[in-house]
Amino acid sequence: MYAKPLPPGHTKYQFGSRNELFFILPSLAAAKLAAEKYKEFDEGEEEEDSDAFSAEIKRLINALLLRDNLTMQQLHKEFIAFHDQQKIDPYATGFRLKEAHDQFIKIFDMKAINQQKKDTSTTRGMQSVLKRFNANDDGQRLLKEVPKDFIAALQKLKIQYPNCVQFIDYIESFATLALKQPYPTFYFPPVLLLGSPGIGKTAVVLAISELLGIASRQVDLASTTAGFVIGGLSAQWSDAKTGVIIDMLRDETAANPILILDELDKVSGDAKYDPLGPLYSLLEQKTAAKFIDEALNLPVNASHVLYVATANFIEAIPKPILSRFTVIEIHEMTPEQHSQVTQSIYNSLLQQHACAALFTARLSTPVINALRTHSPREIKATLRRALAQAAMRESKTKRLSITIKDLLFSSTDASKDRAYNHSQPFGFLN
Repeated sequence: MYAKPLPPGHTKYQFGSRNELFFILPSLAAAKLAAEKYKEFDEGEEEEDSDAFSAEIKRLINALLLRDNLTMQQLHKEFIAFHDQQKIDPYATGFRLKEAHDQFIKIFDMKAINQQKKDTSTTRGMQSVLKRFNANDDGQRLLKEVPKDFIAALQKLKIQYPNCVQFIDYIESFATLALKQPYPTFYFPPVLLLGSPGIGKTAVVLAISELLGIASRQVDLASTTAGFVIGGLSAQWSDAKTGVIIDMLRDETAANPILILDELDKVSGDAKYDPLGPLYSLLEQKTAAKFIDEALNLPVNASHVLYVATANFIEAIPKPILSRFTVIEIHEMTPEQHSQVTQSIYNSLLQQHACAALFTARLSTPVINALRTHSPREIKATLRRALAQAAMRESKTKRLSITIKDLLFSSTDASKDRAYNHSQPFGFLN
């Protein structure tokens, strides 16, 4: 917000009826500091600006700088888009300026939510639910698109999760279809990953969500005894709370986050409090577009939420629920895949501890064979300890390598790890 000669490295834009100059500093830290300074200065003066448009721009820019976690490149990109549009959304989503090409979907009716906040007759339970919504939220969320490098990234993922290739192919097919559209929205129909424990079902989903930059949440259905975990607990109760669907859509920026329904075949609870009850409508896009959480008690557009369920046995899953999923079987590792995955765990540990330059690039065959009958969780823990053991054993050696002597196995690890099975090949742990 500046009309003097522009400092070197700054970018200027003109807004408002008086063509006021606004500038963004070359670093986000400097921009936030400047915004803080402006905020202090602005609060010390009376507001004499009759140009409501310019005043609103100032408010949004400062809120954006102070509250949004953006890179400087993203900030410039959003600012330029806003400059081109020359308009203000009265219910700015988290003060975020929308890019012209982005596709936003209305998820929440914020007008109704804000009206209920002001209603003195609203129950205490409902008020506690409503308070979790930002007053400046416009109820819209961004439909995340498929990144241009996503297909290439999936090919690398197939190497890390060789037994999950069929599922990765499933994701790749829908991503390829999306990339042929004008706006490549990431979407895939609900999918059920069927297979033994500990073979990488959940890990591969988390890896995909990370590649996409899409939030994911996991619900352990084996310990879920009531539907309120997904569909909310009625505001008639003092401890009313929204379910995971509302929590994701309210707290995240995307309209299409991923919900992982872990151990779908182990659901407990009686029919009166069926934990799977909300899924009958949520797994159908048409009905999900008007989903009503019991705590919020207002229609919400949850039609873009993505679902991945996991299970060990298909027989225990109710047929009406099963019919809503595409079932993909995840097989256990073959002996050939075992070496590949163990090496992948080793590589990730080297990167995590920033010691790739200190150790040999590959594990020896005797070390891989020694880990053959152990679960991924135990292998990861064992290799982490082995790195420390090797460093201590060869403190003066420039290039270290793990030997069988460095593998310290715990007799209690196997009994604690439910995925542990001496008789079966193992899966991958992220």
